[in-house]
Amino acid sequence: MSNFSSPRFVAVRAAYRAPGERSRWRDTKRSSAHSAYKGHEPVLAYTCREPVSVYELSENEQPKDPRSQAERDRVEAVIDIQRARHLASQPLATAIDMMWEEDAGYEAAAMAVGINRVTLRRQLRQLGLRLAVA
Repeated sequence: MSNFSSPRFVAVRAAYRAPGERSRWRDTKRSSAHSAYKGHEPVLAYTCREPVSVYELSENEQPKDPRSQAERDRVEAVIDIQRARHLASQPLATAIDMMWEEDAGYEAAAMAVGINRVTLRRQLRQLGLRLAVA
């Protein structure tokens, strides 16, 4: 049984470790003790290229981070809301504030400013079209 399964265990171990890394803990201990007697500087099993700073990369080469994309989306949403509030009439700006800050729905925001829900949606749509053109 061991003759049959042993090569497969070795293959699985090799697939999950870095190149040059020993497969067993005792081999690592033996290797580090042995390299201490070889010389002052340890010999690397593999070479890697020179480290690169993220700031040296172009924008397209930088690694993507979903958290940074979510933060960027939040910032852009705040900018869009502020632009919309500045272009909107006073009642519409108040309704936008209610929906943004208090998480109110169309109906609650419309009732607070004295218009109905359909009119509020129509005015928001017109404002969105004006923002898209600008």
